[in-house]
Amino acid sequence: MIRSKDHIEVMLEESLFRDTAGSKSPPASRQSEESPGREQTVKKKDVLLMNRQGIVEDLQEQIAKLTSLLEQETKEHRNTEIRLNKEIQEVAAQLQKKNEEDIRILQQKHLNDLQALLEQSNSKLAQENADAEKRLEELQKDYDFLRGSFSTYKESLCEEINESWAQKEAQWKEAFEEKKVRALSKQNQELRDLFEKEKKELWRQAEEELDMVQESHKKQVNEVWEKYKEVKQEFQKLNIMKENLQAEIAENKRIISSQHLEAQKVHRENEMLKSQVDHLRKQTHVRVSKVEAQFKQRIVSLTNENADLRRRLITKSEQLFNERNKDEVGATYLDAAGNGRL
Repeated sequence: MIRSKDHIEVMLEESLFRDTAGSKSPPASRQSEESPGREQTVKKKDVLLMNRQGIVEDLQEQIAKLTSLLEQETKEHRNTEIRLNKEIQEVAAQLQKKNEEDIRILQQKHLNDLQALLEQSNSKLAQENADAEKRLEELQKDYDFLRGSFSTYKESLCEEINESWAQKEAQWKEAFEEKKVRALSKQNQELRDLFEKEKKELWRQAEEELDMVQESHKKQVNEVWEKYKEVKQEFQKLNIMKENLQAEIAENKRIISSQHLEAQKVHRENEMLKSQVDHLRKQTHVRVSKVEAQFKQRIVSLTNENADLRRRLITKSEQLFNERNKDEVGATYLDAAGNGRL
């Protein structure tokens, strides 16, 4: 028996078919002189029965070895399938965890940047308002001081001073309002430009990271496909082994049939051997069918997992798109709020 990577060869030696007891004959002193023909016939029958029984035992031993080899191969393929299942599950879990972590980091970073921009804008507006109010208070103090200093001329110059100060106050207020409007408009435009620039940069980074995630997913799908092709090759090898085993079983059946024609007197023993060979062939067919069903089920499982990964990627893309829409709505709201303050 020779076992290689692709098939198993079994060689039946010629000694199995030779007359192993042909050289052994009973002593001449024990032969009966009265019935030599009858004793010779009985001896030939015994030798033939011993020969056939030896062949049957050898064939049974070889069939048992073939069955053991087939069970070993089935066990190895089952272990390989379990290992592949674990590897695919680990890869899918790592991919899902990485995608969720990347999306969470992007969302948190975007929220932090937006909050920082809002705080900076509010701080600048508050500072400008405080400076304007402080300047107005100083002007009011100066006005009160000047009015008190010239109180002696109040009666004669009251109307002139009031008119002059009213004009100056109107001019100051007008100039202050114009300056305030220009400053707020300029600051609002600067904040808008800065916000748009940073928003574009954030979206560019998000799109680059999304492309990286998609490329990683594509690479992992290719790796799963390579594993699938390896499993398919192993399945083809199993088919070749099955065909070789079926050929060997057919050859054994042919040998048993030829021996059956030569040994009609041992018909019962040959029938028992034929029944055993048929039973072995059925068991082999059942085991091979189980292996084929397992590999087909594994292929379907891999296909479903690939489709599930695609659906998850589409869902994540939709979530990113929705986040982009929310950011645009937030920017529009900020513009409207800035116009309302103006």
